[in-house]
Amino acid sequence: MRKIRIEKRRAAIGLICLAALLFRIDLFAKTSKTSKAFTLWEEAGKYSSPVLWPGFEPEKLPTLIFDGSDTYAFGFASLPRGFSPAEGRADIGFYKGQHPLMIANRRVQLDNVYAASCLAFPEFFRKSSRILAGTLIHEQFHIFQALSHPDWSPNDAYLFNYPPDTTDSVLLRRLEVEAFKRAVSAASDDEIRGWAASGLAYRLERLRSLPQNLARYEDEIQRLEGLAQYVEWKVNGLGLLDNLPNLDFAPAAIRDWGYISGRWLGNILDRLDPDWKTDLEAGHYAYLKERLAKVVQGANDRYSFSQEEVAGLRRQAEADLKVKLASRSKLRKKIEAKLGWRIEIIARKSPLHVRFFLANESEALSQREMIHTRWLALTSPSCDLQVIDQECLTESEGPGKVERVLIPGLNRRPRVERIAGQRMIRAPGLIILCRRAYITPRGRTLRIELIH
Repeated sequence: MRKIRIEKRRAAIGLICLAALLFRIDLFAKTSKTSKAFTLWEEAGKYSSPVLWPGFEPEKLPTLIFDGSDTYAFGFASLPRGFSPAEGRADIGFYKGQHPLMIANRRVQLDNVYAASCLAFPEFFRKSSRILAGTLIHEQFHIFQALSHPDWSPNDAYLFNYPPDTTDSVLLRRLEVEAFKRAVSAASDDEIRGWAASGLAYRLERLRSLPQNLARYEDEIQRLEGLAQYVEWKVNGLGLLDNLPNLDFAPAAIRDWGYISGRWLGNILDRLDPDWKTDLEAGHYAYLKERLAKVVQGANDRYSFSQEEVAGLRRQAEADLKVKLASRSKLRKKIEAKLGWRIEIIARKSPLHVRFFLANESEALSQREMIHTRWLALTSPSCDLQVIDQECLTESEGPGKVERVLIPGLNRRPRVERIAGQRMIRAPGLIILCRRAYITPRGRTLRIELIH
């Protein structure tokens, strides 16, 4: 019985992925050795080197590349299901169109094999094939991490209940960011060590104010995503201060800062402690802050902020936070006032768990409410949900416990269909697959109540 339920669940997820293609990119083209996928694979191969990371050999890792027309599979021991040999290359797989897994640059599982997926649209190459190669290697490094360090797995669902920012939390984060920025920009080892010690002190003070699971999450996201971006920047040729996102407000700032801080700390350790990567691989320490604390012991304390600088940053943090809170209030009213059809999912009896979401495309309204604008994927035994490029609101009572989803502003009535004994709800930008639920139309609202 359990096996049957598992197979039904896999079939349901497959339907979700298949249906996702209904609102994604066009499908048909002919396999070609001139595809940009080959160009990107070869470009990334130029940077394969033990210098990037000990034991990391990206050219040997399974990789999927979508070139805007078709999907190619590189580095697989055998061609994945649904792929045929590419023209003139029996070792490379070809899939006509956009494979259902090719939704973003990320780590995926295909035929129970971890693979890096990369979107290589032709317009991206107008910027720099080297930058795109860095993006691909970033995702390949995640495959290396998954295989070598399966315990490196931060739970992004913690961001759904991250404490609301205060003046103190914004101030401490800004002091931490600025101190590390000065460290990576410093010319001398003495100055690097001094500002790194200052940044670490602010980080430790800030993390002490958080629940233990959230403090640990920040260290884990720095290790997972920050080190992947560290490797990416070694390839793409950008400067350490290039392409910095807005790091001001949680929850988006928390994940984004994990990327940046991991990359910066990696470069600081390169300067001060060349063996740090080998020792991390050997398990001599768990988090970057532990190694940095050892390296900056006895650092010169003259590299610190003056009282005037701190006071000025506090005033600015207080003013910016007021503006942010006002903008969130306006955003809530906008969501509530959206015209059109809407879907409301009540999941208190069968909470939804986070499969995927984009923190930097989400906005917290409170410690339990979040608005998502780009991509959200949730699942439970009763339901699978995917929303793309459509605003929606979630309410949660804890990590992995989304209890309400509101999707307003739909421009046409959602379609409800029966497929394989389940009900599929479709509308522009979303698909919901219900296995156990009451579905009730109420005016222009479709109410879905999940049950056990």
